[in-house]
Amino acid sequence: DNFGVATNSMISYSVKTDVEIRNVDVRCNFNDEEKVLYSQYIKNKDLNNIVKTCYKACTRKIIDLTIDKINKGKKVFLVAKNKSHQIELANSIINKIDSRIVCIGFNSKDSKLNEKCHSISYINFTDKSVKETDIDYDIVITRQSYSTGYNLTRINCMISSVYFSSEPTREQLRGRINRLDQNNKEVTYITVLTGILELVHNNYEKVKFISKCLQTKKIDDSDINKLNKMLK
Repeated sequence: DNFGVATNSMISYSVKTDVEIRNVDVRCNFNDEEKVLYSQYIKNKDLNNIVKTCYKACTRKIIDLTIDKINKGKKVFLVAKNKSHQIELANSIINKIDSRIVCIGFNSKDSKLNEKCHSISYINFTDKSVKETDIDYDIVITRQSYSTGYNLTRINCMISSVYFSSEPTREQLRGRINRLDQNNKEVTYITVLTGILELVHNNYEKVKFISKCLQTKKIDDSDINKLNKMLK
């Protein structure tokens, strides 16, 4: 297992920048109906519906957080679960606030996507690209499986939930906004979670820490102590 983590870490080696990183976990609440359903699914050990209920609550919170950021003049990089979730997020947001939204990783326009939203296969979204093309967006939405090959340093805030993916994939997604041409002094990663997703997230954080240590030439005593506690 350790070899697997080490190999993945080397493959997905992330570029080190001087940008300050803020990681923020946002816990959201079930509504009354979801509370009842979640308890039933737990009792019946129905894992699929347990997770679906969590994502339903998290999606509402992601939309609220995104709108709040846009109202404050921020640009947002959203990570969806899959393509249908991209469309759901885009449609929900555009119906609540006037904003420039683009879904990426689309080879053609999906008929379910609101006509006010754009969809493209690839994007290079930087301060320089906006000056050259005059094409600017408030929100860029990807899906967790589309994590490489594009640059989003025009944005310094990423909002996601907890999806079932590998650490290299999650690291590549984080790297879309934290690159050498990021001109902001700080990038923020917001993770929305609830229920069983919190347990999954805690385990992911352990993997992320081990990956960071593997990419560091020399780890300090505090990191060694933390590793020892995790490996016991």
